[in-house]
Amino acid sequence: MPRSGRAFFLAALSYGLLFSTSFGCRRHPHKTHPPSDLQSDAEIAPAQQLKIDDLRIGAGKTAASGSMVSIDYTGWVNEARFDTTLNRRPLEFRLGKGEVLRGWEVGIPGMRVGGKRRLTIPPELGYGAKGSLGGAIPPNSVLVFEIELRDIDRQR
Repeated sequence: MPRSGRAFFLAALSYGLLFSTSFGCRRHPHKTHPPSDLQSDAEIAPAQQLKIDDLRIGAGKTAASGSMVSIDYTGWVNEARFDTTLNRRPLEFRLGKGEVLRGWEVGIPGMRVGGKRRLTIPPELGYGAKGSLGGAIPPNSVLVFEIELRDIDRQR
């Protein structure tokens, strides 16, 4: 990362820490920016940042890039639910491999098994300008997901 990029990152991180502690939000300061292994060539602007709220802290293993995770989730767009796994099997995928939304790739690492998080995902880390799911998600939509981490298999 170029020197100016690091300065921007540190300034944004400091602002995020100040902002999150001012409002009593259980936000992880290391989650205000995506990990460097998931960043694209362009820096992610502050307006594109993912909001992470821990609803319940788990006590099990911790999710990290390369982990095979099993999650239950419910997703909303414009305050309307568009998908959930609560009435079917949990979703399984490997973190850090680009198999899911970038907002999930950034927002799930650090969760512990048994934990539950609300991710508010900006369009740039979600479905972007194209939208998705046959029009169920309009272009440039902010998505909200509640994710519960069920299990982790660390095999890479």
